[in-house]
Amino acid sequence: MGSFSTSFLGSGFGSSSITAEYSKLDNNTVNVLNRAINDSFQDIFVKGISEPRQNDIPTCRTVSFGINNVLKGDYWILYINDSLDTFIVVAPLFIPGTSIKIVPVLACYVLTSKTHCKFWGDDINVKEILNISKKYGFDNIFNKPLATADSLDQGEIDEAINVLR
Repeated sequence: MGSFSTSFLGSGFGSSSITAEYSKLDNNTVNVLNRAINDSFQDIFVKGISEPRQNDIPTCRTVSFGINNVLKGDYWILYINDSLDTFIVVAPLFIPGTSIKIVPVLACYVLTSKTHCKFWGDDINVKEILNISKKYGFDNIFNKPLATADSLDQGEIDEAINVLR
């Protein structure tokens, strides 16, 4: 799931078959690979690294994207469900290079290790995600989590993309 506002950040809503792949580089650093399919069925991706803004606050992460990781943004892990397979990650909007917050609830991502069908089949988890989002202000058409499209239902995304090529 992703909020409509994530399209302004260049990822999330507006694409389909979105995946977020993470791998641990060390105790504090995580490698990030966000992948999706655009409206022309082209594979698009954004690579970056995620580090805690401060070591004593590991749930506020600075994610650096782009060439030499020069584009930075702060993302908060707002919620993790009990089974540790679904996260809500949110992004406020700061004036670049400052700690001045313009919009505290800009973008919302719901990340899960479940398949599309299993996620949507778990009514209790979906209701919980929507309730937590609403509780923290992600409840208007601009920033509430919405279903992202699942344009390919052919197994792993790499296999599906190979079929398209």
